[in-house]
Amino acid sequence: MKLSITKSFISLFVLLGVHLTSVQAAEPSAIDIACQKEPSQITDADFKSLVNFGEALIAEQQKLTLPKDCKTTVKSQGKDSFNPYVAALETAAKQKNLDIFGAILSDFNSSNVSMEETAKAHSELLKYIKVACGQQFACVTQITKKIPTLDIHKSPIFCSLSRVADYTVQDFYKKTTPTPKYPVACLGHSILTENMGLSPMQDWYEAYKLLGQ
Repeated sequence: MKLSITKSFISLFVLLGVHLTSVQAAEPSAIDIACQKEPSQITDADFKSLVNFGEALIAEQQKLTLPKDCKTTVKSQGKDSFNPYVAALETAAKQKNLDIFGAILSDFNSSNVSMEETAKAHSELLKYIKVACGQQFACVTQITKKIPTLDIHKSPIFCSLSRVADYTVQDFYKKTTPTPKYPVACLGHSILTENMGLSPMQDWYEAYKLLGQ
């Protein structure tokens, strides 16, 4: 009787193991996520996978091989643009240089729009940059200089990388009620480091470190 029960438990664990293995195998890879989804469809979990894979590419612990059916173009502002997450992975893998990546990101930088729309667009830009650069801050600052349409001192997200934030950004955070919230933002308004008591500059860098973790 005991032997029969033991065999039953073993069979159950084997079945569970097979099931769990199947579920794990079915999970999409970071390459699948970047190639198959529109940027607007990327979830927090997807983004974390992309950041982790990007860091592995930067460290040369992984190699990037895109499938033939990879969706390398997406629609942005009414025109075909290079898929920013695919470009970010290629940059992390050193298959694209920073000049090319910066030019690609220029297509996703809104101009002549409200400060709120600018902040949303720049939050997305920072996510693409995080996948490409990982925790390398020098890479971040270099890429922001390579985006011809990006004026960092006028950005609600990137102004911490400039010497002084433009008055329009300061007014945006002072006068908008409730205060706008973004994962990483300048002037000490990052959600990811809320209530940490950091200086505005520290706040930005610490929030960037936490982005996608």
